[in-house]
Amino acid sequence: MNCLVCYFSPTKNTENVVRIIIEKAKHTYEDIDVNNTTIIENRYKDIPYVKHYDLLIVSFPVYSQRMPKIFSEYLFSQHINCDKALIVTTYGGVTIGNALEDCSAKLLKLGIKTYGAISVPEKHSYASAFEKYEYYNIAQEEKKKILENFFDKCQENLEKNKPISLRRKTDAAVFFSQRFISRLTVCIPKVNLSKCVRCKKCIKSCPTNAIDENLVINSKECIRCCACVNVCEFDARKCEIKNIISKKIVKSGMKMDKINGIRIFI
Repeated sequence: MNCLVCYFSPTKNTENVVRIIIEKAKHTYEDIDVNNTTIIENRYKDIPYVKHYDLLIVSFPVYSQRMPKIFSEYLFSQHINCDKALIVTTYGGVTIGNALEDCSAKLLKLGIKTYGAISVPEKHSYASAFEKYEYYNIAQEEKKKILENFFDKCQENLEKNKPISLRRKTDAAVFFSQRFISRLTVCIPKVNLSKCVRCKKCIKSCPTNAIDENLVINSKECIRCCACVNVCEFDARKCEIKNIISKKIVKSGMKMDKINGIRIFI
């Protein structure tokens, strides 16, 4: 059987989660194609319709309670020869909003039904905005066990041809664009030149080519993923949250018990 994994993960948190699912899937699927759309070149490659997939695994971090727009635009422009999917997401512990529901609804428009969905709390992308913060992580072995158990139960749904139904929740965020919410919440991560060693890892890590050779970020291209902050080993870039309300919301999410924050739909 064939499986296609399509994911977006600028800070690697989502990639680390979906890799556990991929390893588990190898016991069931002989052929697994992995498309990392974080890499710009991969977003210019079409998924070949001539190849039939028995399962599509869609994986992404939740941004402003939604799928990252850049990933959504790519994925739903494709003609994928598959009718069954799993959704695997990560989020910063605050809220997943309607990200799973929106993804499932868009997949259904392509004729692809959802047979399971999970959202795993990970370190928030904006964590560097805090001098001191508490962060409750899930032990790797515990996370692996939860994800493998999720996959097994999804396989049962697939064998029984039992898709799940995800209903949209009433949420104020639906009235605002993803770009508006992110720009309202966080500033562009500026570089501290006194700490920067010009390694240019931030340039290479950016999924939108928003950072030029002078280390300046193009505000129109920046999606506030903070991959540049995450990859810097010298603390030369930091997030700066714009308002007190946003800061309190993000901080509350980072303090959350991560085991209780896992959202599973099967």
